[in-house]
Amino acid sequence: MYRFEWQWGTGDPDACTLEAAGYSRVINILHGFEGDLNADGHRSSVNGWRFDGLPGVQT
Repeated sequence: MYRFEWQWGTGDPDACTLEAAGYSRVINILHGFEGDLNADGHRSSVNGWRFDGLPGVQT
């Protein structure tokens, strides 16, 4: 399985490239780990892996 995730932005173009090459187990984490900025300029409060309460450790 291949997982594409960026702290900011999306890995979708790379995930699509792998799918086009025949890989079937590809995951794109749409909003990354911390998600987009809120009105105050902070992350993890609008969307993203961490906002959704999914497991993970930031190092």
